[in-house]
Amino acid sequence: MVVYFTQIPIAIPPNTGTNFATADLITLADEATLKKMNENQQILFRYCDENGNVTEETNPNGTTENIAGVCNATKNVFGMMPHPERAADKELSNEDGMLLFQSLLKNYDLVKG
Repeated sequence: MVVYFTQIPIAIPPNTGTNFATADLITLADEATLKKMNENQQILFRYCDENGNVTEETNPNGTTENIAGVCNATKNVFGMMPHPERAADKELSNEDGMLLFQSLLKNYDLVKG
């Protein structure tokens, strides 16, 4: 498995709160569950600064371990906050979210086999 680490600059609108399904599960998860998710590479995204530093200050909604996105154990479903689709169009003045979608499309054939 190839793992790439990159930053995707996606603005988080003020007062958006959190992705409750993702954040609540992570916040309520016990240490064993979080350990298992980390070991199984189910933590897909973390809030960080422009240099990739994961700090308390870069966490806009208080999720455990700065988690911004997770997937299920079989890695065929994921949820995340912020929303890359809000940063994927010239008309929205930001196309940085396209990196995520382009990566998904590019790697689909690799995963599909």
